[in-house]
Amino acid sequence: MDKIASLMEMLAPLKGSNATNLPGTAIYKEAQHKGRQPFLYNQGIILIGQGSKRVFLGNTIYEYNPENYLVVSVPIPAECEIYASKEEPLLALM
Repeated sequence: MDKIASLMEMLAPLKGSNATNLPGTAIYKEAQHKGRQPFLYNQGIILIGQGSKRVFLGNTIYEYNPENYLVVSVPIPAECEIYASKEEPLLALM
């Protein structure tokens, strides 16, 4: 996964969403921890190359990271928390 994270880092020079040459695909980059906040997940698959996120749906917590991905089949209002730092930013393929 280190190689994938390295490639994702090259494709994501900016914080936030970085478009790729593949339509509908982007690399998201965040270089600091963000506490729990409201978020609307759209349909899609999210693969984490580095860092991690927690999703809070009611009393259930889902964590996704380089070993666990997230599949969203319908838009879902939730809350999320991002675990990242300048040294190891969150890198996610969406």
